[in-house]
Amino acid sequence: MEDGEDYVRAAVREVREETALVLAAHRLSPVVWTRQAVFSVDGHRFDQYEEYRLARVTAGEARGVEVTTEEARYGHHWWSLDELATTGQTVRPKRLASHLSGVLAAGESLPAPVHLGDVDEDADPG
Repeated sequence: MEDGEDYVRAAVREVREETALVLAAHRLSPVVWTRQAVFSVDGHRFDQYEEYRLARVTAGEARGVEVTTEEARYGHHWWSLDELATTGQTVRPKRLASHLSGVLAAGESLPAPVHLGDVDEDADPG
């Protein structure tokens, strides 16, 4: 987070920076999951608190996504639930497809946030 940001403003900024989508804060759902994750990137170790929210986008917005950041050096892909459930690639948080299907099934009546745990990604890379 940047100085003066709360978690919602940080999420809106990250969406804009990583996808070029400009979403109003009210388009983000309340927090659906949290987790504490420790991991390394390019030799630097991070310990971060994460909040996960949903944002529904239109087909036009999805077509307008521009993924050009360094983090996207491996490409960009819109995933279906089936793809998320069956991929051999590393997806975080673990079991994202089952977590996501439960939240999507809840519709507008989202359950209280679920803490997905404290994880060390370096110790459990799969």
